[in-house]
Amino acid sequence: LLGGVLENQTAIELLRFQDQISGWKKTSSGTEIDFILKRIDRCFPVACKASLTINKRHMRGVLDYLDIFSLKTGIIVSLAPQFVTKFVGGKRVINIPAYMLERLGEYDEERN
Repeated sequence: LLGGVLENQTAIELLRFQDQISGWKKTSSGTEIDFILKRIDRCFPVACKASLTINKRHMRGVLDYLDIFSLKTGIIVSLAPQFVTKFVGGKRVINIPAYMLERLGEYDEERN
């Protein structure tokens, strides 16, 4: 239930920015991304996790997407505090707490 609420609120916030959004699922592994935010000059995956802690297992879908599409930045929206996890090759996953959803549009390749 809480996961659905978090996904719906994230969708509402993404639609406020009037950017293109879609989803993605890698069928062979079953990993998925709730939203792909597409802007004119960039694209990044957004995954929603109704969890108080985020670990690498939670990041698997985001990291798969970054690898497949040669991107550097992915976002997780969760109940955990804000943090950035950096990986080899310049990849990073930014965790945004649900209460900061209104600032979601501020995150992109050049910032943070």
